[in-house]
Amino acid sequence: MPAAPPSPALSVPSAPLLAQLAALPDPRVDRAKRHSLTDVLAIALLATLCGADTYTQFALFGVTRAAWLATFLELPNGIPSHDTFARVLQQLDRKAFAAWLTTWSQALAGQVPGVVAIDGKTARRSGDATTAALHTVSAWATAQHLTLGQVSTDVKSNEITAIPELLLLLQLRDCIVTIDAIGCQTAIATAIRAKQAHYVLAVKGNQRWLHDRLVALFAHGPEDTVFWARAPHETLTHREKDHGRIETRTYRLVPAAAVLADRAPWTDLQSVGCVDATRHHVSGPKAGTVEHHRRYFITSLPARVAPFAHAVRSHWQIENACHWTLDVVFNEDQNRARRDAGPANLATLRRWALSLLRQDTTQTTGLRGRRLIAGWDPDYLLHLLRIAVPATDTIS
Repeated sequence: MPAAPPSPALSVPSAPLLAQLAALPDPRVDRAKRHSLTDVLAIALLATLCGADTYTQFALFGVTRAAWLATFLELPNGIPSHDTFARVLQQLDRKAFAAWLTTWSQALAGQVPGVVAIDGKTARRSGDATTAALHTVSAWATAQHLTLGQVSTDVKSNEITAIPELLLLLQLRDCIVTIDAIGCQTAIATAIRAKQAHYVLAVKGNQRWLHDRLVALFAHGPEDTVFWARAPHETLTHREKDHGRIETRTYRLVPAAAVLADRAPWTDLQSVGCVDATRHHVSGPKAGTVEHHRRYFITSLPARVAPFAHAVRSHWQIENACHWTLDVVFNEDQNRARRDAGPANLATLRRWALSLLRQDTTQTTGLRGRRLIAGWDPDYLLHLLRIAVPATDTIS
């Protein structure tokens, strides 16, 4: 039974959003078009916001809400079938759709301050014995809880080429860009500085010489006061208790000029640092055990430890607030779409919906609850769509 139409106090989604969707290149030949691209994508987004994850569920949402959708969509031939949703999303240019998401996100966010975390994620069920699983590299604005952009690749090794491609799409002036060790490449550091942003890059064995130098440097513990008296540095310790454990993190940052003779390949490298994390498990199955981890970093930030610590700590948000949420709330890891551009375009839809739900401040419930409310309450769904139209209205 179709849901009741929205109250008169609320209007239907504003025209700019639909016009923006219509600007995307339609992959279909004219004679095969029974439904407009705008209608197909708008229903797919609305359905995703309301809890739908598959082509069949998109069509089911459309049939259920047909009377309401007809108040602002054309729908010349009714609701598209699940086959139509599949064909359109499989054929739609995935790079154009992802670039559209980037333009939309940055128009919504304006000048993005703070930390932008970049990381990759594999949609595990999107591959099989003959098809590589979709791997997506995303940029996440940690303060705004917003996906700024994404680039899809076929295998994880392509992250090294995907990250520079993603950086080209982004406006990053005055941001701090954080990337795991796979992004610790001289070309990527240069590309970030070309965007007038700072970088904080994790260092592991893929940069053997640099990693060995940092291991040797930070092998001098805090108790080695003679050594550290010669090497200027800053230290910051943070302690917190959560999930049955007490975690202590100690951040140390040293001017690169004081400890690295060969910094030339790394554009504007100013500081090197490490983070020591010690976890004391006080309850649960690991109660009584202690774990210790040390991580190494290079950065273009000056040797002031507080901004460095904030950037390192903020990076986890792309794993938690973005990737973990996509799996738990949007079932991304379980989605079996595998043909053509379908997996990549569904990933773009999910990140768009996630960003919209994250921007809402009217609900205190979690994201899964917000998807349910959107499915039950047309007024709330319209509220989310108002967020979807940036105040600057600059998307073309």
